[in-house]
Amino acid sequence: MFVRSLHTRFLAILVLVGILPFLFVGVLLIRQQSQALQMQASRELMGLARGLAIELDSQLNELLESSRAFAALPEMVHMDAKEQEDLLRLLYVHYRTYGQLAVADTFGQLQATGTDSPLVSIAHVPSFQKAVRGKQSWVVFPALFNDNLILHMHTPIFDQSQNVVGVLGSPVAFPSLASSLDSLNIGGGRSFVLDRNGIVLIHPDAEEAAKRRDYSEMINVSPSTLSAGRGTASYMLDDERWMAGYASVPNYGWTIVTERPASDILLPTTRARDLAIGGLLGSILFCFLIANLMARNLTLPVKKLADAAYALGQGKPDVPLHESQVQITEIASLIRSFQRMRASVLEREYSLRQFHSAMDASIDGMAILKDSCFTYANHALMELCGVSHIDEMLGQHWMSHLDADERERIESELEETIQLHGKWRGEVSATNDDGSKTYLDMSLTQLASGEAILVVRDLADRKKTEAALFQAQKMESIGLLAGGIAHDFNNLIAAMLGQSFVARKKIAPDNPAHANIARVIKSGERAADLTRQLLAYAGKGNLMVNIFDINELIRENAEILRTVASSNVQLMLDLSPNPLWIEADKGQIQQIVMNLVINAAEAIGQQNGVVRIRTSDDDIWDEPSYPSDTIVVNHNFIESDRYNDNLISLEIYDTGAGMSQATLERIFDPFFTTKKSGSGLGLSATLGIIQSLHGSVRVYSLRNMGSLFRLVFPRTTPCGKVVTVKPNSTQIGKPISGTALIADDEPDMREAMQDILENCGLSVLTAKDGKEAVSLYRTHGHRINITLLDLRMPEMGGIDALHSIKLLDMDAKVVLMSGYTESEVASPLLDNETVFFLPKPYSYDQLIKHVERFASVPV
Repeated sequence: MFVRSLHTRFLAILVLVGILPFLFVGVLLIRQQSQALQMQASRELMGLARGLAIELDSQLNELLESSRAFAALPEMVHMDAKEQEDLLRLLYVHYRTYGQLAVADTFGQLQATGTDSPLVSIAHVPSFQKAVRGKQSWVVFPALFNDNLILHMHTPIFDQSQNVVGVLGSPVAFPSLASSLDSLNIGGGRSFVLDRNGIVLIHPDAEEAAKRRDYSEMINVSPSTLSAGRGTASYMLDDERWMAGYASVPNYGWTIVTERPASDILLPTTRARDLAIGGLLGSILFCFLIANLMARNLTLPVKKLADAAYALGQGKPDVPLHESQVQITEIASLIRSFQRMRASVLEREYSLRQFHSAMDASIDGMAILKDSCFTYANHALMELCGVSHIDEMLGQHWMSHLDADERERIESELEETIQLHGKWRGEVSATNDDGSKTYLDMSLTQLASGEAILVVRDLADRKKTEAALFQAQKMESIGLLAGGIAHDFNNLIAAMLGQSFVARKKIAPDNPAHANIARVIKSGERAADLTRQLLAYAGKGNLMVNIFDINELIRENAEILRTVASSNVQLMLDLSPNPLWIEADKGQIQQIVMNLVINAAEAIGQQNGVVRIRTSDDDIWDEPSYPSDTIVVNHNFIESDRYNDNLISLEIYDTGAGMSQATLERIFDPFFTTKKSGSGLGLSATLGIIQSLHGSVRVYSLRNMGSLFRLVFPRTTPCGKVVTVKPNSTQIGKPISGTALIADDEPDMREAMQDILENCGLSVLTAKDGKEAVSLYRTHGHRINITLLDLRMPEMGGIDALHSIKLLDMDAKVVLMSGYTESEVASPLLDNETVFFLPKPYSYDQLIKHVERFASVPV
């Protein structure tokens, strides 16, 4: 402030004494000179316009007189058309101002012309019409052969009796008048002619003449005044100011305007102004030099100090201070005090910068609070709160972004916790702008200064991970439970069916109990179907793996699919034009499509709707254009590294009622159903099949807008064969005899199989596990024709027992049995012609068929 005031005083004196008077006088002189030049230019332009108007009037009058003289020539009356034409050509050579010389009869038809021109009619020209009535006349009118305006002059030709016998036409083109007008112009101006309405009529510049510019408004004089006298004007034209003088042409109603650019007129004033400005700038520079020289010793140290203080505030602490051998004591003391203060500020600023850098780098939201309001917030917290600038948060209460019920809960526990422990921590829920919930982990720590540190961590990813882990664990647990239950059920059902088959064989067909046993067998087969669905859900179903085109499978079943959908449902097929080959159990894929189509049709209900089946090998992962509140459930079992994104998709879409969040989260749970009837295993089996195929299923649903099931499978090539069914090369139906060894840990299964085989004529040895079976084979192997081993047994399972038996006898005939899938058996074992697989539960005929392969030849 001191430096500024000191310099101001020096400069104020110099400006008041030396600069302002000079500036005032210069401005006054320049203004007076400008006014004088404008007045002089106005008089000159007006005088020039007046002289040009008189000269133009004289020229036009001379042209009219010449026309009258030509018309009065006796030859014009007595000559024929050819002689008139020769005379007109001779006159035209000497009077080129006229654009043409021509003679017309009283009807307006041209008889002869001074140039080679068509002999057209001029009866429509107003000046001709007046000339026919005996009066010389002129008019501005378009030319006969184009639209260009020209000055038509028409003079009557009289005979000796003063009767009009013809008309002499002598038109004058405006360019010739313009060139004549330009030759008369002096003083560097530009002259042109306006008509009665103030519109350009004649102009030396052809382009300006063609524009037909209206000057009546620019000159700001009415047309009647414009053509009646003279005067001056100033106007803007093409972004440039012009000054003009104007005068009327006495006998024609025209106005001549002479204009010049104002910059040319005021050129002396401009030069004087530039000279004055140069002098003023020089004076100012001189004043500054004097002021700096006079105040240097006093103000320079203080100025340096002020600059250093300002730079320190801008984060630049290295600005040097003034150093001099001769220095005022007070100023030197001030500089030393500032140096000590700057060192302290830098030390504290370094500590604060370290603190702020750590907070800004944190991935957790962090803030400093004063009286429960934000005084600082890092970028992570701003992102969590949905603000783009810190100013949107400063001064706000730290709980302003939380829901009202959460604020009440936190306030109820916050004060007591802070008083006891100095800190508080808790999990908080907040509502986003889109209405969704987010979860935050918050901690608040009270500082001794009265401020508080707030740390906020977003729990959204952790919540999603926990939910996904819980869902995966739940599905895995349910799958294990379903597989275990199905396996045990298979054993029980197999035993029940076996005993039922034996009982049916032992009684006569006309026995009343025969029908009851048949119903027991049918119920057992239905129970077997349920267990197969449970095994499919657990991913352990019995498979018949083929390579086939999924498009062809859907086309083959299209009529069946239309049958299962009601008449109000339209089934639409949108299949890929390319074959989509997959390796799977054809019946399982058919079951998936059938289940989903039936569910989609039932979701539509009695209303008219659409079920669409779509297949594709591109845009696999594109999200459908559903609203943002669409509910999505995803189960992905794809091994991306293995299949390298070589995938195909199958979509089933319906326009039905959609599903709620609660329903959608449970649709794949076994035995869960929203139908009045049904086992609740359809979608569970679908999920198990997809998992066994290493695929993916994603479900989109929105209430009252339908549902979309998108299934993704690994793609394969169109080659391969059935891999689980081996051709039966052994003749079936011969008498059965021999010895069979049965190993199963379930007593019911052993008894049922023993009864069946003994009923067929076989001798049977039984073992409760694989170890006992190997021991029996070691003793009786020479007479055992076939060995039936359960895969899962205590002590020793079926696979280990098979290997041990093969070591004793490479030609041993073995049937492996399991309630799970054939995939549990290593494929090299099944490639052996002496080893077969029999899935549980099996029918009487299936068991006998496998036994007949080895025991049909009597021993």
